[in-house]
Amino acid sequence: MSITIATVIGLIFGLMRVSDSKAIKYIADIYIYAMRGIPMIVFAFFVYFGVSQWFDANLTPEVAGITALSINTGAYIAEIVRGGIQGVPKGQEEAARSLGMKPSLTMNKIILPQAIRAMVPSLVNHFILALKKYVYSIGNRNGRINNGWSNYDCENISVW
Repeated sequence: MSITIATVIGLIFGLMRVSDSKAIKYIADIYIYAMRGIPMIVFAFFVYFGVSQWFDANLTPEVAGITALSINTGAYIAEIVRGGIQGVPKGQEEAARSLGMKPSLTMNKIILPQAIRAMVPSLVNHFILALKKYVYSIGNRNGRINNGWSNYDCENISVW
């Protein structure tokens, strides 16, 4: 679920990032740089403890994890989208414009299909990383780490 939400957020902010409007591009830059600069665990704690107290809501760990992961991963996907769009040669856009296509039609029919093809490997890699982050965010409860095969008590792990 968080991957789907993050993909929508990433697509919106990725398109905002390549916009011609400086205000829209600036808003996308603030979001992307802020989310990529904050460690995931810090942001997850902020959502779980800070937002729940600020709005006087009782968030479950799953909801907080999905929310934090969606917002954080959306910034990374936005950069993948931006890179894919900017990776399409400028001549493709110029050729579509010379044929009389509108900018929105050019983006939908010419640029995005080529960009998506270039984005697929990076998106799949990031979806796998997001899945790992989500599993670890809900798998660590009551001082226990569940890695799928066995449970280890965190209190009994000693460092050298």
